[in-house]
Amino acid sequence: MFWPLFIFCILQRVFELFLSKSHQGILSGRGFEEKESAWSLWLMILLHAGWFVSMLGESVLAPSELSPVLWWLFIGVFVLAQALRIWAIKALGPHWNISVWSPKVGGADCSSEFVAQGPYRFIRHPNYLAVVMEFISLPMIGGAFWTSVVFSVANFFILKNRIYVEERFLFSRPGYQEIMGPKARFIPGLI
Repeated sequence: MFWPLFIFCILQRVFELFLSKSHQGILSGRGFEEKESAWSLWLMILLHAGWFVSMLGESVLAPSELSPVLWWLFIGVFVLAQALRIWAIKALGPHWNISVWSPKVGGADCSSEFVAQGPYRFIRHPNYLAVVMEFISLPMIGGAFWTSVVFSVANFFILKNRIYVEERFLFSRPGYQEIMGPKARFIPGLI
């Protein structure tokens, strides 16, 4: 079961790169610009690429044994992560991409555009929650315990920076604080 899921995730990432490029063209035409630094974006890309390489290596060379109960638990977490990711991407529409974009200063008046439907009705960052769930679950399904731990910790620090940058722009948009501010970042009910 691990290998089809592993290949699915690689194909999903490739598809997301093309989708992101398409969405960036739409956003650019609507008066948005990229706000994330190149080094931050490259760190995110390297993290995901390294995650795949590490998971592949560990699952082939030194896999850990997982009890059937835990294996099924991680399968469930992985499936939930994929459902949440698809729901978040669908809700964001052309706003979804792999980088942080915001309206240009002095550009078209799109400063009040933000998404508050789909999973964004409940939390501020469902797409990042899906990534966190995936970083934990897929390596565990393949017996790559250390990949799950090490890359989840690295992902925490990279996402912490990404969310700081993203929220700086989101909270500057009219209405965002009132609608999204009271919601938790990842788990409904937790501030």
